Amino acid sequence: MANRPELRILCFGASITAGHYCFGLKHHPYAIRLKHRLKESLPSYNIIIDVDGLAGDRVLGGQYLPRLTPHIHAAAGKKYDWLIFQGGGNDLGWGMKSDSIFDELTKLWRLCLDGGAKVMALTVTETANESTQTRERYDELNKLIKGFRDGNFAVADVCQRVPYAAMDPELRKVIWDDGLHFKPSGYDLIEAKPVPDTTSNGIRDKSNITLFDAFEHQNFSEIRSSTLHAVEHIDYVVPGTTILIDILLDTYVPIERAALGRTILRAQLTLRQHLQQHGNSWLPRDSDPYEVDDKRSGKCMIGMQSAKKSRTGEDRLTYQCVYDVFQGLYDSLYFKRKSYTGIYQIQNGTKTVGTGKVMVGNVPYLRMSEERRNWA
Repeated sequence: MANRPELRILCFGASITAGHYCFGLKHHPYAIRLKHRLKESLPSYNIIIDVDGLAGDRVLGGQYLPRLTPHIHAAAGKKYDWLIFQGGGNDLGWGMKSDSIFDELTKLWRLCLDGGAKVMALTVTETANESTQTRERYDELNKLIKGFRDGNFAVADVCQRVPYAAMDPELRKVIWDDGLHFKPSGYDLIEAKPVPDTTSNGIRDKSNITLFDAFEHQNFSEIRSSTLHAVEHIDYVVPGTTILIDILLDTYVPIERAALGRTILRAQLTLRQHLQQHGNSWLPRDSDPYEVDDKRSGKCMIGMQSAKKSRTGEDRLTYQCVYDVFQGLYDSLYFKRKSYTGIYQIQNGTKTVGTGKVMVGNVPYLRMSEERRNWA
């Protein structure tokens, strides 16, 4: 245990970083889920994650700099490899200008970078105040954050990942707490993923990248994509799992990204509730294919490839596997903006355990029967 290399991370910010919910009586920081996923993906590392989130704190005229300084000047062996940094939301709430907030943010980021840490900046999350003026100010600040460049700096667009206005009202009740903060299920969606530095130049030019694409590393997923005529072929390894999703997309049949995200999130919420209440188990045959139908948006379906070959259950899908597949679809088809109807097969380790299709936006058919025969 003592000989394992350390990956030291500090999550720094205000109430969102602290995981504030239930009027601040309870806390569920995103660092909880982050640490769990990193331990799965990097078993050879000793993962240390600290949280410094002060509710109500501001970048301008607040305690950001006094709080940050001791972390930057920590003793050898206690310095952080990564700082996951969010700030500016409370400043916007106090009417501060976006460019002034950004100027102060860049000074704080530079202090971290000059101190030897890498920085992942999180965009400012939305609020229930959706006036045009408020929306423009949030968009302006987040655009500035995503435009910052440095070799050891990355941006995770959590505002896009966990929106307020664009989220289905029923899902919003589960994800959002009070129009400003999240419930635990919402904080679990804020999942930045720093990795150990395995090169002499750090992460080089990684900027303006979405949450699940933040870094390339051998222990994390990487999408491989190729296009032939109207059919695009994608391989995607779901982070922290042994699951590979082999996807064929029909680029003639686009789907609405908001509907795709809404449909997949609805499925995940149902699966998460089952896992929390009953634990993991084999997917019952009367639930094959597992189907989520948002009525208004469309369908995602997952079925067992092995259903006709085995009745022992060993090759069947589990609830956790289906949950992970939906997460993979969300990562690869939503955040990669691969917004097309598709079919896919699922490999768990060396076994092909399932097939599925995405028909979001009430798309009436799939065009790829010939390609699927050749591919399968």
